[in-house]
Amino acid sequence: MIKNNYGVVKINADGDIYFDDISLKKITDTYESPFFLMSENQLRNNYNEFLKAFSKIPNFEIFYSVKTNFESEVLKTLKDMGCGAEISGGQDFLATQKAGFHTNKIIFDGPCKTQKEINDTIDKKIHCLNIESIHEANKIEQIASEKNVKINVGIRIDPLVDKNYYDVIIDTYKRKFGFPINTACEAAEIIKNCPHLNLMAIHMHIGSQITNTIMYVNAINKAFEFISTLKKKNIIIEELNIGGGYPAQSIRNIRLSRRLKLAQIIEKFGIKLEKKIPSIIDFGEEITKAYKINSQKYNIYPKIITEPGRSIVSDISVIVGKLKVIKENWAFADFGVNDLAENMFFAERDFGIPGKMTQKFTKKINISGPTLSTADVIYLNVDVPELTPNDTIAIFDAGAYSIPRSTQFTQPRKAVYFITKNKQIKLIRSQETYEDVLKNQIW
Repeated sequence: MIKNNYGVVKINADGDIYFDDISLKKITDTYESPFFLMSENQLRNNYNEFLKAFSKIPNFEIFYSVKTNFESEVLKTLKDMGCGAEISGGQDFLATQKAGFHTNKIIFDGPCKTQKEINDTIDKKIHCLNIESIHEANKIEQIASEKNVKINVGIRIDPLVDKNYYDVIIDTYKRKFGFPINTACEAAEIIKNCPHLNLMAIHMHIGSQITNTIMYVNAINKAFEFISTLKKKNIIIEELNIGGGYPAQSIRNIRLSRRLKLAQIIEKFGIKLEKKIPSIIDFGEEITKAYKINSQKYNIYPKIITEPGRSIVSDISVIVGKLKVIKENWAFADFGVNDLAENMFFAERDFGIPGKMTQKFTKKINISGPTLSTADVIYLNVDVPELTPNDTIAIFDAGAYSIPRSTQFTQPRKAVYFITKNKQIKLIRSQETYEDVLKNQIW
């Protein structure tokens, strides 16, 4: 449950919840629910906070992770603020073109780039293609050779830092990306000898929802040592791309104990599964310090690039719907895991019942989505006020991965509205119809 005001979220004296000054109870009387609501003001605040956190690193640049949320006004706002774009394929690339990003502000990451994607991005002269394998390097070299152009490329490395805290619970499989740092030197020499590839960047990404700043520090230390080794081999690296992985500030509640008996036992022994999340300012300070120490130690000063996603867009959005059915200890909402596909099992988002926030939350209940899926459970055993059918429910931190990873399992995808900085509400994604879901089938 949301307990305090934060960001553009405010709880009013009448028990209503306001999101960027929009009443979440009243808006469901105006717009058919469920729908996503996104805030331009919160987006701008997050981006500016990020710039402030890294302001002491010269020539620092942000390339936003497009796959995290590629809604039109989100991309256009970030582009207008001077942000670059990190794409993972042709779909992201098309979105950036529609949003107006200049192609020299685009970086292409991905382990399995298609021939068309490579062709298109080379033709458009994007800033950099990051290489994941020797097979890919040879493929890009061949295409560039046929076009008789020399293109900027980077090499993705795995710095082999300590695992994130949740890797003791699940395996993120992140080791499949890039070259392990202890074998990357040979790969860099091979790429350097490709006549149509200009190896000018090192790229790394150490995980998602990172809650320990030391992981970035350790990765940067290793990356600088690697860049220094390459320099001795006459391979000059101009840019160090430290990837993303910064946490959403308000997704912080580990809720394993609701789901796993083992977690309940662990917590009884006083082991806290919930981790305190450092602020973006904390990350900026530690990364800046590591950059300065290593630059002086090795006498190399690469441009620092980062690719945040979740930390910039997670809290810009709320999904708003209705509780349609109340049955014993279950409440069924008109949206569910179809729409919140990034509902990581080790974390839960804040939620609220607009119009009832001043009432006592003394009833225990489970909240489910509307589909015939056993997995369609949003919350287990949470405190709520006395509920009635058609109560509004709002779930926060819905801005990262929710729409890109949403499904059409028995339900069309939902509409998206955008609150502009001038408090105008714009429809930026139409509610899908059943016909939309079926239109690509051949009958």
